[in-house]
Amino acid sequence: MLQEAYALIDKGDAKAIMRWADDSFSDDADAEFSQSFTTYLLKKNHEQSGGDTNKLMRQLEDFANVYKLFLKGSALKTKFLYQFQHLCASLDFPSGMMDRFVDTSYEAGLLDMESVRVWLRGPESAEKTKAISEISPDFLRDFE
Repeated sequence: MLQEAYALIDKGDAKAIMRWADDSFSDDADAEFSQSFTTYLLKKNHEQSGGDTNKLMRQLEDFANVYKLFLKGSALKTKFLYQFQHLCASLDFPSGMMDRFVDTSYEAGLLDMESVRVWLRGPESAEKTKAISEISPDFLRDFE
């Protein structure tokens, strides 16, 4: 089933993915499937953006309803935030990307208060410290 999902993601058609999900899932997908799905979708969204932060944020917005199908609960949303942290780190933290991601994802409902708090309070690392430093202090203040 995951290969079928990847093939649909590769086509880049959010509506087709939504139809497939409606037909394929009678209830929530399991956490492992959801994490694999969102990781692959995020990777593809980044590839399709050509590394342009504005295009990537538009991709996140365009696929927000798809992400929401698989980001059920704060635990998966926290993992999604970690996925993006790792993506930004692998790209050497492009200017503004981490900040735009948390803002766009929070506004779109892909992250929630609990998921951001759990991420902020989670294990420290140099990568995470850098990611946090890239986020607007005004945004972070809401999570203290």
